[in-house]
Amino acid sequence: MTQWMRGGTLLLIGVLGAAGGAFAQDKPAGKTDKLDPMIEAMIKAGTPGPEHQRLAALAGSWVPHDRATLGVLFYRGIELLRDGGGEGGDARTLLRIAAQGYRATRMLDVVPVALGCWAEAERRCGDARRARELAAEAVALFDEGSPSLLNEAPVFLALHDACVDLGVLEDARGAIAHGVPRLLTRVKGLAGTPYARTFLTQLAPNAGLIAAAEAYGLLPADLAAAMAADSPPASTSTVFAY
Repeated sequence: MTQWMRGGTLLLIGVLGAAGGAFAQDKPAGKTDKLDPMIEAMIKAGTPGPEHQRLAALAGSWVPHDRATLGVLFYRGIELLRDGGGEGGDARTLLRIAAQGYRATRMLDVVPVALGCWAEAERRCGDARRARELAAEAVALFDEGSPSLLNEAPVFLALHDACVDLGVLEDARGAIAHGVPRLLTRVKGLAGTPYARTFLTQLAPNAGLIAAAEAYGLLPADLAAAMAADSPPASTSTVFAY
């Protein structure tokens, strides 16, 4: 379960749910390379040292809080988190900036999942308590009716794993119980298509949530049935993961 952020070499859009393609506009095509120096500066700004305050101020002054720019930072943070395995320092810097930017500008359809991914980065950096706080904030937003353009599974897995690290196992189980209905809603959105099983098994966060639900005896019959369904032919399926 703690390895749910590891993808293979597939495309970096695993946080997307049933409406996956809609969020692709957050990452402008052809711009990533030009933004690399900015990303590197912000990573340095998150590293304590004599240049910390200057770089932090610089990043804060020239990173516009628009959806496209924040999307680039968010996806780069996800990529670093995926590729970094158990290390999340650089990812934490970028995901924190993106989540705070989304929250400051009230882009509520992405705030909860951004907080959840930031939480996972904090946990990998050894701060399970902060991770739990961030993931719990994200869950509270869901409970208050916040919409989510992105697949919610990373939030509940981050909360679960933080609770496990802190030894609060009942709360860990509760996080999975809380996340399963939202995953089921996403699967129902794929009704009439051949991709429900792929969505559950080929997206690492969803597969992690399913595995945890099975371990706790919380897997509903509808999800079990979707898992048992035939996969689409390889020539017609598109699998996204991160």
